[in-house]
Amino acid sequence: MCVSGAFDVLATGIDLKYETFGLYDSYILKKLKEPFLQKRFKIQTEANNFYLNEINAAKSLFHFD
Repeated sequence: MCVSGAFDVLATGIDLKYETFGLYDSYILKKLKEPFLQKRFKIQTEANNFYLNEINAAKSLFHFD
């Protein structure tokens, strides 16, 4: 029984970034950033503020990861 088929994350990430002029990459990045930047995760610490700044600075999915 297979829950999910084989999935090559690196190859998929490269395809998303360089195919279709990066439209999918930027859209997925925007959707991944939203919950963090809207502070849905409400633990407020200095480390958390550091991570929020890093998330906000991400320009691609690779940088986000």
